Amino acid sequence: MGYLQIVLFVVLVVGWMSPFPLLAAPHEPSPAGGGWLELSSELSVVQSEGSWFPVLPGPLTLEAWIYIDASPPLQNAFSLIGQTNRFNWAILGGAGDSNFDGIKDARGGILTKGIDDDSGIVVGQLVVRRWVHYVAIIDGGTVIGSQGFVRRTGAGSPLASTNAPLILGGVPILPGNAFPHEQETLPASGVYIDELRISRVVRYKGQYDVPPKAFTADADTLGLYHFDEESSERYEDASEYQIALVRGEKNAESKSN
Repeated sequence: MGYLQIVLFVVLVVGWMSPFPLLAAPHEPSPAGGGWLELSSELSVVQSEGSWFPVLPGPLTLEAWIYIDASPPLQNAFSLIGQTNRFNWAILGGAGDSNFDGIKDARGGILTKGIDDDSGIVVGQLVVRRWVHYVAIIDGGTVIGSQGFVRRTGAGSPLASTNAPLILGGVPILPGNAFPHEQETLPASGVYIDELRISRVVRYKGQYDVPPKAFTADADTLGLYHFDEESSERYEDASEYQIALVRGEKNAESKSN
């Protein structure tokens, strides 16, 4: 066997025996096009420049295109978006495989802090390693939806008031509240967001049409982020309120009350 053949054989054997690493970005382009925001425990959290709508009892619709590289362990949850002392929209560990692709699903979940200390929670399946239109609705109770369907299973009360910033990828503190089975809530890691729209109305009920492209702002939009900027330090708000998101301190969420 010639020298070049030996080298090629060794390279092939080593490559075959080595584990395949996960890609450092989504494995497919987003349906909305453009760039995306990466949420990782190695990066600083992304948050609003100041307090985010201090008095906002609800209703509230949060929606985003998300890509989850891997489901959190069953006893963990990744915090996606939230506000200290108000709500935590998250990704929970799952055990199912709803699309039979051999990859464990994640679950969506949301906790809320109400004005009378009641909390609402709901969970639902999320397919991993595919872009998913993920929806959370707070309207007294809580609703989780994805890919064209939402269901109501939670109960609660109007949202509490708070001066805290909106946090993406960090862990907003909700004293006394925990996800089912007492999951430890961690900063999001291996999660990507393309498009985030937050509205002061209930946008979806039951079966709905999945938005086919980038979101647009209207009179009910409280925040709209396309995440198409070249810089990863600041993301502009396309709504009329112009509340930009910026990279903050890693532990900024624990300082906001």
